[in-house]
Amino acid sequence: MGFSARDYRGTLADGDNLALVTNGEEVFALVRTADCTAPRQRVNHSELASWEMRYDHAVSRGRSTGRLDEELWKVNLEICERLGYAFYRGMWGEPLLRVYRPRSRRATR
Repeated sequence: MGFSARDYRGTLADGDNLALVTNGEEVFALVRTADCTAPRQRVNHSELASWEMRYDHAVSRGRSTGRLDEELWKVNLEICERLGYAFYRGMWGEPLLRVYRPRSRRATR
């Protein structure tokens, strides 16, 4: 649900302030927050591999427990916290609701 490891990597590298993805009628948004988000940067291969491994494990756990969306949701929130992104979701054509706001004042590297 939402974004993949490569989506986060591209958003960081491009310096995007907003990234959108859709899944059917659902819309998800990553919003770069002024007080939390890591600056524009290249994500190295080992960090990307770590993120991808989290997604792979989430898919494995989710399929075995029947909770795929829940497991992927956890990974998205973990990466949002690490990078300082706010996460929004909603239905196409409707206002998006903020469902996650990073707790930290500064992203760690």
